[in-house]
Amino acid sequence: MSTPTADVKAKIRAQHEYQLSHLIAALETCTESRRKAEMHGFPRMVSLYNLGQYALLCNYDLTVLAHDILLTDDPNRRKAYARYLAMTLYESVNDLTQLMGKDFREEVLSLFDEPSWKAKSGQISKGFNEFKKLHAQNLSYIRNIGAGHREQDAAKQLAVINSIDPLEMCRITGDFVQWLEALIQFLTAWLLEWQRRMRPLLDVLKGPA
Repeated sequence: MSTPTADVKAKIRAQHEYQLSHLIAALETCTESRRKAEMHGFPRMVSLYNLGQYALLCNYDLTVLAHDILLTDDPNRRKAYARYLAMTLYESVNDLTQLMGKDFREEVLSLFDEPSWKAKSGQISKGFNEFKKLHAQNLSYIRNIGAGHREQDAAKQLAVINSIDPLEMCRITGDFVQWLEALIQFLTAWLLEWQRRMRPLLDVLKGPA
C-alpha cells in the first residue's frame, strides 16, 4: 500500500473531520430525542432511537479506523487498525441483524402500515444479512485470532495479521457503511413522519407555551 502525498492526506483529514463532526451532532440529537421519548413513555420510539444511536456509533468507529489506515505511514499500524476494523465490522453486523429482527418489524413498523416503509426496511435488513453471509466468516477469523488474541500460538496470530489487506478492509467497510447510512436515513425519515402524525398529541404533552 503506497503512502498518500501530503496534499491527499490533508484532503482526507478534512473530509474525516467533517464526517465525524456531523456524526457527533447527529448522535447528540438522537440522544436528546431518546431522552424525551423515555420521559413521555414511548417505548417503541425509544427502540428506534436506540437503533439510530447504535448505527451512528458504529459509523463513527468505522470512520475513525478506516481513515487512520489511510493516514498512517506505518504499515504495522495499518495492520493493527485493519484487524480492529474487522472486529468492529463483525460485532456491528451481528448486532444490527438482531436489532432489526422480528421485534423491530412487528412492534415498531406496525405503527405505519404503508407497504413502502416495510419494503425499505426490508431492503436495508437484507443488505446487512447479505453482508454478513459474504464476510462474517473471514471477519470472525480475524477477530478471534488477529484482534481478540484468543489464539495462544503467536505464530498463528502473526500469520493472520500479515494476511490482512488494509485497503481491502477499507473497501469492505465502505460497503457496510453504505447500509449504515441507508438505515440512518430511513430512521430519520420515519421519525420525522411519526412526529408529523403525532404533533397534536405532542403539543398536548408539551403543555401551554
